[in-house]
Amino acid sequence: KPLAQKVLAVHPSAYRTPPPLVLAMVVPEPPRAAWELMLLAALLVLFPQRVVGAPRSPDVVDPLDEGHELSQPFASEDQGADAPDWLTLLQTRTGLLSRAAEAPAAGAEAPPAGGPGGSDEGPGTAAEASGWADQWQDDLQLPAESSLLQAGQSRWSPNFRTDTTSRVLVYPAKKLAFCYIEKNACTQFNGLFNALNHKTGPGDVWWRSIMPNIGVDPATATREKGWKWAVFVRDPLVRYLSAWGSKCVQREDSGMNCLPEGLFSSGAVSDFEGHVVASHANPGPNFLNPHWAPQQDFCGGLHNASGYDFVGHLSGDVNSQVRDMLRMVDAPLDYVDNFFPRRHIEGHRSNLNPELFYRNATIRRYVHDMFKEDYFLPGLSKTVPSGD
Repeated sequence: KPLAQKVLAVHPSAYRTPPPLVLAMVVPEPPRAAWELMLLAALLVLFPQRVVGAPRSPDVVDPLDEGHELSQPFASEDQGADAPDWLTLLQTRTGLLSRAAEAPAAGAEAPPAGGPGGSDEGPGTAAEASGWADQWQDDLQLPAESSLLQAGQSRWSPNFRTDTTSRVLVYPAKKLAFCYIEKNACTQFNGLFNALNHKTGPGDVWWRSIMPNIGVDPATATREKGWKWAVFVRDPLVRYLSAWGSKCVQREDSGMNCLPEGLFSSGAVSDFEGHVVASHANPGPNFLNPHWAPQQDFCGGLHNASGYDFVGHLSGDVNSQVRDMLRMVDAPLDYVDNFFPRRHIEGHRSNLNPELFYRNATIRRYVHDMFKEDYFLPGLSKTVPSGD
């Protein structure tokens, strides 16, 4: 009986330190020699999350997408538990609980991944996205097109879960508080608020205008005291693709934020599909990182943006939406074009074309499932193209 009955391999891209360590072993079925059993045991002990031995689940490839076969997922069979629910504890510690409304009732279902899921009407809600071409494209360029995005970023950042005000930008002169979310133009919004607060200069744009560093007490930044709260949300599918492009393809921050750990890529669609499969199998570690975490988890919990006076979307005319947000508090508009150029409303195509990378319906469904809570945010239930 020939060999090659079963191949156990360590995925080369799972290692950051070059040269990548690649181990492969062809084992008879079943193993008949003691050395084979010993080597197999050693591999499983040393590399429990890098050894691939299970066949692909038959439902990974969508029957409607013939020819778009997915890559074998390189992930541990240990699925792990979901990330813990920190929101109530964190809101209590930061005094933001009074600003947030109740979470969705237990058992509530997120809108389906194939199309509209109900009304998203509400005060301050910006226009809903109309499809892939209307999405924010700036961070889907390879390499990053914007000089802001090419700028070096700090490797240290406050924990977005335990320090909930670390993502709250403030403009005290007009009592504007803004919850910024990683991968939602956060570089641009940090720069905009720094300009409003006259905190520009060399170095990182991060943290200069957040609530603790400006000296605003969270207990005083309430609607009852005249403050307005704003947030910009994004189609979760496009946000996930953006995170993969910057953290796993361009390897920003020295690759430390590419999760699952070490799944680097040159930008191939098949690599992205394999990444989605691996993340879907064990999303817990991703959700502890702000670049991959659900948008609902930021700033003490968005709670479907209840308590927010303005909800913008990274789609359509973002420049006009930012202007509308600032007009709400009569803030100056002088800096908007610097950080949100009007050219982005032209809808130019990007290297990371969502239509191509989400060609497979199963991949769209996997990402939708991971971020189903985000689809309760205003306007997002209608941003998932069906692909039909």
